[in-house]
Amino acid sequence: AGNTFSPITGFFIDASASQ
Repeated sequence: AGNTFSPITGFFIDASASQ
């Protein structure tokens, strides 16, 4: 998966990573 912008954190996250 690619990075996706997270409006909650304001940072990019790895969509395949556990949150």
